[in-house]
Amino acid sequence: MGYKVHVGTSSGKYNYPGSPFRVGKATTYTVKDLEPNYTYFFAVSAYNKNGESPLSEEVSKRISDND
Repeated sequence: MGYKVHVGTSSGKYNYPGSPFRVGKATTYTVKDLEPNYTYFFAVSAYNKNGESPLSEEVSKRISDND
């Protein structure tokens, strides 16, 4: 049981290598090695022995050299 973090390089396409990341019951998670000057898109799902929830609402973040 826990959460999955879905990461992508365009809206609705969670194609970042390793995505989705299983993070268990963590309430925070850091995706490492994101390239600066790109925008990334994120959504979360919950899973348990019965299956997986629909994805959360998507959010995005542009990574700068300072992040």
